[in-house]
Amino acid sequence: MPKVAVLGRPNVGKSTLFNRLISKGRWAIVDKTPGVTRDRNYGDVEWQGYNFTLIDTGGFEPIVNKNDLRNKVKSQAEIAVKEGDIILFVLDFKDGITPSDLEIANLLRRSKKKIIPIVNKVDDPRLQDGMGGAGFYRLGLGDPILLSALHGLGVDHLLDEVKKEIFPSIIEAEEETKVAIVGRPNVGKSSLLNSILGEERVIVDEQPGTTRDSIDTIFYRGNQRYLLIDTAGIRRRTKVADDLERFSLRQAIDSLRRAHLVLLIIEVTTGVTRQDKRILKMMESSGCGGIIVVNKWDLSLHKNEEEYRQGILAQIPFIQHLPITFTSALTGEGIEELLDLLGGIVYTHSKKIATPFINQAIQEILRSHSPPTYKGKELKIYYSTQKGVRPPSFILFGNHPQAFSPSYLKCIENELRKRFDLFGTPIRLEVRRKRGKRNA
Repeated sequence: MPKVAVLGRPNVGKSTLFNRLISKGRWAIVDKTPGVTRDRNYGDVEWQGYNFTLIDTGGFEPIVNKNDLRNKVKSQAEIAVKEGDIILFVLDFKDGITPSDLEIANLLRRSKKKIIPIVNKVDDPRLQDGMGGAGFYRLGLGDPILLSALHGLGVDHLLDEVKKEIFPSIIEAEEETKVAIVGRPNVGKSSLLNSILGEERVIVDEQPGTTRDSIDTIFYRGNQRYLLIDTAGIRRRTKVADDLERFSLRQAIDSLRRAHLVLLIIEVTTGVTRQDKRILKMMESSGCGGIIVVNKWDLSLHKNEEEYRQGILAQIPFIQHLPITFTSALTGEGIEELLDLLGGIVYTHSKKIATPFINQAIQEILRSHSPPTYKGKELKIYYSTQKGVRPPSFILFGNHPQAFSPSYLKCIENELRKRFDLFGTPIRLEVRRKRGKRNA
């Protein structure tokens, strides 16, 4: 059974958290006196059908002498680190980061284990939005989880994160990627879906608007599970004449909003329209990754893919990060290449980047692209971390968040995209004020 070790200095609430989490097994003593839990305690946790063993350690403090009890506790904790597949590093919100915390953090970095920083004793729910733990990012161990073990606040979120880390292959299999196939009527969406599936799954007809409903289809490629959503064609609202078409339009837009990735189908002889540009903006605002698919390529007269691609990019410069591929649903041309691209974007859309690499990249970007000044003062980013995925989202902690212009943030976005190969997906950047720093 996977093992999760709970580690931290004395009296940060490790045993309270342990007792909150375990479903059976031995219970640790909880007391206000630092160092009450001196031995390793084990308990079993069950969460949403998944099981793991939790290890509670004694409080970790620096060595004073070889015979000191704290040294023995430290030895117990080091054994727990070796045993654990994941380490929950518990910190005290009220105390902030102490020298002992820094020493533990250094030990944990050397362990090369997955570390989840836990900021305990956040008893006010209003502080659990993430900003309350801003100062703990400087440990460089990733996003801290804010919780109150005593009151049970934030514990479900912690269990979800532990489950994702311990059982990633199972979780990935459960979390299918939703792919919406969108475009104007009669660009070949349903034909493309049938070509991907290799069967006549939906009605195919030359009359625009044949597909009235959004149709969901499960599709596997390798180990990846997709939910393919074939939508009604999205038209300009001024051209929607009847109630059924209005319903289909709403359904198509809703499908796009619930999708992770989008295949925007463009008909080769028509090219990009204003409606396509509108769909692309909706994709961006929804956080969807995507691919522009030029369909019916067999009808193209010149067959020069690169010229056609550059023509699209010239019309829509804000989609430089999206790949453009060419298919013929009728002949099957380009379908395998499309599916290969789709698999790559599943990865980039969910890509996680370690905090040290993010901080290194941001500082290099700041050196090569000097930020503007604000009221005569230099804008600074002190540290950064990844907030989430689908799409990749980052928090930058700086001195004057409101002064970072959209154009400068776009510059940072483009550089991050190149450095971490984040093509085919939007990137979200959020600048927050660094707590505890004077706005120098």
